[in-house]
Amino acid sequence: MKVELRSSTGAEPKPVAAKPDPQLADKEKARIRKMTCKDFIWEWDLLRDAAGDGVYTEFMPRLAISAYAQMRSEAGDIVDAKVWPASKKALKQTVDQCRNGPTAPFFDGVFKTVMDEAVPK
Repeated sequence: MKVELRSSTGAEPKPVAAKPDPQLADKEKARIRKMTCKDFIWEWDLLRDAAGDGVYTEFMPRLAISAYAQMRSEAGDIVDAKVWPASKKALKQTVDQCRNGPTAPFFDGVFKTVMDEAVPK
């Protein structure tokens, strides 16, 4: 392992990775599970406008994918390695289906179905 040490050049502290708050993540997952497609599309469009193609790596989509993987793991399916590669295409399909049915439940109604097709047992 190679380690390189450098002295700081600025007066401000160096940035460090944020430590995720597990309680915040659990609250966000619960919020995502209650969303309708209309809520999801509103948030998705807001994130896409700000992040562009990076929308797939934003907090809300990542937590939706994480919640799905956790749900499958709790059911006895170890699919984590399959979920993440399939997620970008599944999110695109979810967006399309949610635009066509804005009153549908997002997580249990559309996202879970799309992900189940993308990541079979």
